[in-house]
Amino acid sequence: MNSAPSTTPDLDIDTDEDESSWTDFFLPAVLFAIAVVPFTPLWDEIAQPDSTRRRYGGISRFLDSVGPLPVALAFAGLGLVILVGVLVQRSRKNAVAAPEVTED
Repeated sequence: MNSAPSTTPDLDIDTDEDESSWTDFFLPAVLFAIAVVPFTPLWDEIAQPDSTRRRYGGISRFLDSVGPLPVALAFAGLGLVILVGVLVQRSRKNAVAAPEVTED
């Protein structure tokens, strides 16, 4: 075995951890999906305080008293805020990464 140091330069592998991907939109998509739940039959099961166990009775009473529309608007609004934040962050990264073009 020869353990002499190599004179060839190391290859620079570009691993950009901040590269945006489709997973950036996962949380807003989940919040939008939850915002649809109050308009499904699942809401009737969740928001019935009489039919749920004692453990979740408080949550069911709260959801029943609040109603489906405010719950849907809260989750949709939160999803929209996070989505706008992701889009702003992506546009800032693209603006910084883009080379500046000067006109002579």
